[in-house]
Amino acid sequence: MRGKILAVFFVVWAGHLFAQDLECEDLSHATQAQMNSCAYQMWQAADKELNEVYQLALETLKRNDKSLAMRHNLPADHVSGVTLLREAQRAWIVVRDKSCAAEDLFHYQVSMGPTVFKLCKLHLTKERTKYLRRLYKVYSY
Repeated sequence: MRGKILAVFFVVWAGHLFAQDLECEDLSHATQAQMNSCAYQMWQAADKELNEVYQLALETLKRNDKSLAMRHNLPADHVSGVTLLREAQRAWIVVRDKSCAAEDLFHYQVSMGPTVFKLCKLHLTKERTKYLRRLYKVYSY
């Protein structure tokens, strides 16, 4: 099992070398603490990208909300796209963190647990970024 976890880690890690500090370039002889640190750095880079794409999506929704309000006589209780996306993003963060905490429980007896938790957050963050980028591109007009 640990071998599979390490294999997944190195596959994910290899695709993100460009975003890493020099200390994360070669993990073949890395300590568990170094792997944890590198996984954290990768997640931080992915989280930064997510926040940038999220802001673009919010800006797009702000323009779309204004356009809709001008074209249609929307009721006063109409919920804006910006409000809905903010609520969805907050809920997604809770789901991501709880999902990764649950996944981490499968590895609580091995030293890879913290790395698995961070890699889970990395994976889900990258998936969310793809989703928001798609929304931004499709509805940016």
